Amino acid sequence: MTRFFSGFLGLCLLLAGTVASAQHTGISFQDDSFDAALAKARQQNKSVFVEIYLNGCPHCQAIEPLLKDPKVGEFYNANFVSLQLEANSDASKRLQQQKQLTYPEFPLFLFFERDGRLKHLATPQEKKTHDEFAEELISTGRAALDPQQATSRYPERFAAGDRQLAFLVQYGKYAKAVRDTAAQNRLDQAFGQQLQTPEQRTDAVGFYILRRFVTRFDNPLSTYFFSHFTDYQSRFPKEEVKEAVESIAFQSLFGSGARAWPSAAIATMREGMVKAGIPAHDAASRTLLKELEALFREKNTPEAVARFNAFRAGGKTETEDYAYLIRYFNDQAPDGRYLSAVPAWSAAALAGVTPQAGPAAADLYHALGVAYKRKGDVESAKKMAAKGKETAGRLHQDTRRFDALMK
Repeated sequence: MTRFFSGFLGLCLLLAGTVASAQHTGISFQDDSFDAALAKARQQNKSVFVEIYLNGCPHCQAIEPLLKDPKVGEFYNANFVSLQLEANSDASKRLQQQKQLTYPEFPLFLFFERDGRLKHLATPQEKKTHDEFAEELISTGRAALDPQQATSRYPERFAAGDRQLAFLVQYGKYAKAVRDTAAQNRLDQAFGQQLQTPEQRTDAVGFYILRRFVTRFDNPLSTYFFSHFTDYQSRFPKEEVKEAVESIAFQSLFGSGARAWPSAAIATMREGMVKAGIPAHDAASRTLLKELEALFREKNTPEAVARFNAFRAGGKTETEDYAYLIRYFNDQAPDGRYLSAVPAWSAAALAGVTPQAGPAAADLYHALGVAYKRKGDVESAKKMAAKGKETAGRLHQDTRRFDALMK
């Protein structure tokens, strides 16, 4: 791995020889709130350093002895008022809410101005020896004190044309941390432009970028990934490949980069999830509405019917699902070419309705009544309306919506 993507593998071995007597001479972490730390920083003319760690995180456990290193402590204590927060603690959650932060990785180093503004963010990188790694932590602190190196200047560097891969990765972490979705979208494009060859896209660096920063299905990295699954599955843990598929699909369909994707693109995302090991019905349930929406937009009602039928055949479809989806066809289908499928949907849906059925059954009866009336089957529409009105009345619901169907 390159120097800026390597994790903390082997760090425990590097730290095995750490001298125990240094345990109390490292960074002096304060037992204070963030606001109290800011007050101290103003009094002492220092900045605030916050280490965010996660219980059970091996990287966080491995770095802990370095925080007790005398040289590291000497530098940090001279320049910062320091806090150490577990990611899921109340204090950490308050900090996230107060500063609108997301934690992209652990451990995470956050540096704040005395007025509370975030000026630098870093995830310390592994070095070959303990002393080198200690110097890395000190260098991280120095960067926080240097306005030219601090991450708060990253947007300016990017706008000026800096496209070094190491910089883009660090900017990506910063953009995620401060929830800058516009920057994340720009970086998504930049990564796609930087990694051009199959070798770049499938090595450890390329896969790291794909997993951490790519959010759009039309990114060249995503396109390559979805069409070369076996290459990635042979190189990386299958669970990580699956997580990458899920992340890209979710962000593309529902995230800040969501757009009106063609139905074929959404189908490719669904098929990718299945190839990655997600059960077919689970994958279909995540994409069905988006696929139907796209097919209606493309005026391809027959394919929308086929897609719904495939979903029904793939696993159990609950009464609530039938009620919602039949109503969705009633409301959104561009034409009536779905109506011939209504009797089959009705038979399957009603088979799961019991005499003690709840609100979902009333909704189902109404959706079927609307569909039958639109189909021209007045008697079936009235029958559904009568059952729906009876169910709604038993549940003390407003029954007026059924009256129009009974005329």
